Amino acid sequence: MYDPILGSMKKLIVTLFCLLSTGLIQAQEFENKGNYATFGLGNEFFSSPVDNSFAVGSFIFNYERGISEVIGIGRIGIGATVGYSYFSGSYEGISADGSKLTVIARGTYHFEFNVPKMDVYAGVGAGGQFSNSDYFGRKFKMPHQIFAGIRYFFKPTFGVYGEFGHGSSVLNGGVVISF
Repeated sequence: MYDPILGSMKKLIVTLFCLLSTGLIQAQEFENKGNYATFGLGNEFFSSPVDNSFAVGSFIFNYERGISEVIGIGRIGIGATVGYSYFSGSYEGISADGSKLTVIARGTYHFEFNVPKMDVYAGVGAGGQFSNSDYFGRKFKMPHQIFAGIRYFFKPTFGVYGEFGHGSSVLNGGVVISF
């Protein structure tokens, strides 16, 4: 059976690889001991059978720190992501309103291509997800995350980012601040 999320991720990875190999995307130097915070909004897909539902969020905060000099064609970063979302709907005519809080530790690899203003990266993560709803009660899961993203800096300390992957949010974007 075709999985649209995995199919889209494969297309993204192939596209990024092609752009990187042709030199069309090149990255701003991700610095060892640099600090990066992102604030964004993502889409949320709920796996529960909720009827007439809507969701707000995920609201996403991410902190990352550069921890290596150049290794291969890039640098390594580590950090954590916190995501929060609210959902509302009904299941078999009973209210199923609730929320999710996701906390994920993650590692990234930032490609080093020496072109100003861009940072291209990919990574993995794992953590915990706490959900609470009127109908389904309280639950805890241990999600994983696989992602790829790009940052564009308008100034040395401020820019925007977009990220695509599998985990707390399939697609998210917002602002990035480096300090």
